[in-house]
Amino acid sequence: MKVAVIGPVTKDVKIIDNERISGMGGIPFYIGNTLKALGVDVTAFVSHGKEDDEWVENNFSGVKVSHIHCEGTLKVTHKFSTKNPDKRDISTTHFKNRIRLDNISNISSFDWISIGPLLNENMDEDFFKSLPKDKVIFNNFGLLNYHEDKKWVYKHPERLVNMVKYFEFMILDEEEVLFATSNKSVVEAVKFLQKKGLRNLAVTKGSRGSTIFIKNRVYEIPAYTPKRFVDTTGCGDTYVAGLIKGLELFDDFQKIGEFAAMVSTMRIENNGPFNKSLEDVYERLNHER
Repeated sequence: MKVAVIGPVTKDVKIIDNERISGMGGIPFYIGNTLKALGVDVTAFVSHGKEDDEWVENNFSGVKVSHIHCEGTLKVTHKFSTKNPDKRDISTTHFKNRIRLDNISNISSFDWISIGPLLNENMDEDFFKSLPKDKVIFNNFGLLNYHEDKKWVYKHPERLVNMVKYFEFMILDEEEVLFATSNKSVVEAVKFLQKKGLRNLAVTKGSRGSTIFIKNRVYEIPAYTPKRFVDTTGCGDTYVAGLIKGLELFDDFQKIGEFAAMVSTMRIENNGPFNKSLEDVYERLNHER
């Protein structure tokens, strides 16, 4: 399986219990490195400041990297709640960052294309329209996300609603789904999005697991308990990588979701991206069953 991951990377500072941890962030970073660890042939098309080429290469060990140079590398500070690991405050230093189709080579050669904008400005509708939609997996909040006064804020939910028709699979968290649709329940929200052209959707709920909607089928996926809590940054992105690999391994979406959930849980147990093997995931799943 060949997978392209597309989006900006970030210079992250994570503040956890007053400890500051610096490193790379961004959706392609977590998805690309996780897929590589799981044995997938990955190419990362990542946007960042030109001065950071070597730093980017060093953070994508074993992943083919295609650099998309922009005004600068986004800088993000995550301050985690000590009471709720699913919550964090985010502040940013912003640079203009736009990815266009002419930045991406041989796009039709990939089995899956993982799209991960962090801000609404990173990709426009023409970009999405030009992709082979039966291969596109869209992850996270970028279409809802705007930069204002060094913060990320949700605005203009109609933009995400208008884009759902361009993706084979979407992964959003519960808050994003409800905000995008102004509905009172996830089930109502999914029905609304299906009328707008939504094909398949996974709704992540942090420590409460996830729900996968495939046409008229619904799969409830548990959240597995980590052996230790170290860092939850990138767990949603890691879930996406697990789901992509699961699509290759299984025909059953219950098994695909459980595989994705376990990969995400194992990510929590260490700093940095997921760094275990496919065999490690199988072993943990067998132990849980």
